[in-house]
Amino acid sequence: MRWDVGLPLLVSAYLISLALRVAQGSATVAITTTAGLLGPAVMAAEASPAQLALLIVAMGAGSFFASHVNDSGFWLVGGLLQVDTATSLRLWTVFTSAISLTAFAVTALLYLVV
Repeated sequence: MRWDVGLPLLVSAYLISLALRVAQGSATVAITTTAGLLGPAVMAAEASPAQLALLIVAMGAGSFFASHVNDSGFWLVGGLLQVDTATSLRLWTVFTSAISLTAFAVTALLYLVV
């Protein structure tokens, strides 16, 4: 069976990692699962070392998106800042999402260059 959703590999790496992160909360699980799912596609694409590094960065950027109540880092930051859960959701979740989107944008631009 062959799946072809028509997305570039870099975008797929980011979106799969992002979806896994939001669904279950662990950045580590999001990255390793995404790598396992996309491994055959990356091998078939014969990515250069620079492209491979940028694919990994895209997975990392996706795994940082929307840190929320399923993430231990969410509670750590909220506790250290001494803010309630609602405030942590408004601040930390939005902040991590902005970092994720910015990191992906920079990664995508670099991917076009290499």
